[in-house]
Amino acid sequence: GAESAAPLQGARWIWRNEGQPAQSAPVGKRYFRRTFRLEPERKVASAQFTVTADNRFEAWINGRRLGEGEEFRRAFTLKATGALRPGTNLIAVLAMNTTDQPNPAGVIGKVTIHFADGQVLEVATDGQWEAATDAKGNWAADATAAGDWSPALALGPAGMEPWGEIETESVRRDPIPDINLLC
Repeated sequence: GAESAAPLQGARWIWRNEGQPAQSAPVGKRYFRRTFRLEPERKVASAQFTVTADNRFEAWINGRRLGEGEEFRRAFTLKATGALRPGTNLIAVLAMNTTDQPNPAGVIGKVTIHFADGQVLEVATDGQWEAATDAKGNWAADATAAGDWSPALALGPAGMEPWGEIETESVRRDPIPDINLLC
């Protein structure tokens, strides 16, 4: 389908609202979260989270760790079906800007949910996400976890400079998990 050809279409690079992150952001960790609702009667056929970050990320849905990556020129497609639940769901991303001095930083991603009835729900990174420099407690599982949360800064679409085009992978449908996601 068209959505698999452009898994980041509609997503925005985001970062904490501090300075000009697309040019220069402080080194360190930043936390990102977004909630969305799934109606209890909707049957999910499959779901994936396509995501990347400059420089590294770890991703969760409802506290279940989906995976990590550290190559911003490549989007990582992580299976997410088993992490979803009826009602409120929480997407959480820990991103690290990891060099010796301030440099560009960003996160971009999109959760794509295919329902049994053929409909699709997409939840992409944008200004509706929240960002923090400090997150408390079980922040990847608890949408009410404390921290210095504020609206994320939307920097621009996939393909923007300084990151340029992002290589995406097709979703792996094999039943054997990628060994790198288990380590």
